[in-house]
Amino acid sequence: MRQTFHWIARLATGIALVAACDNSSNGSGKSSTSGPAGSGSGGSGSAGNWTPSPSSDVCSGKGPIVTIPATTVSGSYQTCTGRLAESHFSSALCTCENANVEGYLRSRAFDSKKGTSADLGGSVGINQTFVTAGFADVGGAFSIAGNQSLTFAGYLKTGGDLRVGGKTIVPGYTEVGRDLWVADGYTDLGPLTVHRDLHGSSPIMAIPLTVEGQKIPGGVTVAPPCPCEAKDIINVDGLVEEAKTNNDDAKYTINPSMLNVLIGNVEVTLPCGKIYFEEIGGIGNVIVNVTGRVAVFVGGSVANTGNLEFRLSAGAEIDLFIKGDLAVTGRALFGEKDRPAASRIYVGGTGNVFLTGFTEFVGNLYAPHSLVQGIGFENVYGSIFADTFVSPGFANFVYDAAIMTVGDTCDAPLPPPNTCSQCGTCTGGTACVNGKCGACSSDADCCGQLICLGGKCVEQGVIY
Repeated sequence: MRQTFHWIARLATGIALVAACDNSSNGSGKSSTSGPAGSGSGGSGSAGNWTPSPSSDVCSGKGPIVTIPATTVSGSYQTCTGRLAESHFSSALCTCENANVEGYLRSRAFDSKKGTSADLGGSVGINQTFVTAGFADVGGAFSIAGNQSLTFAGYLKTGGDLRVGGKTIVPGYTEVGRDLWVADGYTDLGPLTVHRDLHGSSPIMAIPLTVEGQKIPGGVTVAPPCPCEAKDIINVDGLVEEAKTNNDDAKYTINPSMLNVLIGNVEVTLPCGKIYFEEIGGIGNVIVNVTGRVAVFVGGSVANTGNLEFRLSAGAEIDLFIKGDLAVTGRALFGEKDRPAASRIYVGGTGNVFLTGFTEFVGNLYAPHSLVQGIGFENVYGSIFADTFVSPGFANFVYDAAIMTVGDTCDAPLPPPNTCSQCGTCTGGTACVNGKCGACSSDADCCGQLICLGGKCVEQGVIY
């Protein structure tokens, strides 16, 4: 509520600023303003269009390049936004705490680069507890690390490993595409089929129980599948602060305050590079055309009442780093559902992210400090990484496995020796082994639920 009053109070003072965004093209691709973008006049203040002039030397490499802030154990280093995406979006859904899906949870994966159809893949990881009143059909691996009891109302099916830390009751059937790891007992009122190995000494009750591989006794500990330790969390605040002084705003004559308070219909076009805005917010409909590889850094929040849409040209990619919160009341679209790997949103704030107005969410949302909540039936094209995820209806994820290769063309060197960690650093299928990013030798070298296949860490359930 406090945030709502904040925007209303600023509307009167923001009319002149919005008018600066209301510039028509002069035919050259440049804004018709006479000075820096946002400093000219023209328009009524209720609608606007703005396009910067292109720059040949921006993104001549494979960027955009960002600087990873220094930590207590290592110095800063540079990398590409694509590598950040590779190292943090390896699952369709990952939660640092809990997930609550009242209806069913379903995930599948496809690869927009390879042109594959949505089939197996799309892993789900829950570091604490999963609550559901329905069934779960996960195309990749499914891990629930918390030790609280789990009860499903329907069947449970995975395309990869199934790991459960608490006592589990399934009234339907269970089918595990790879290995089943049971830490504290498993009761299935229907058949339980494991297509590879069964791990654990806890009691298993199922009629019938079919294990196509081996039964491997011993204690089982389910490790948290999502990289939520402090060393693994992306420092969004640090990235935004660095971009505040190191960006392409001056090159494109962009006024960083031009989107602070928007009224009416506003359309802007962003070329390749690093763009810094103070805030994005107001009342109205905002269309952002993305024509290249662009990283947008927002010093405050993205808080808009109305529609917010990012339209990507062929080959374009968007990384949106928000230091504050993401609070859009209305429809929000961050890309194209035929290639969601091209859209990545990183939220540094702690406010709740409500998918209000979303019938389809497109993009990969990283909000490790936030509760992300849907409103009913959610079709997620991409992935969600949250502190907690809540869906009062059904949650259907279509994961784009192409995100695991979006940083492969990066020109920046790999992180310096002894700066990598198992999660959140190494990309391109490499693992952190002896302090360096390199080939994996076992599943234990890989982050989360990835498995080692031919020296590379890959997603479970996908046919390679």
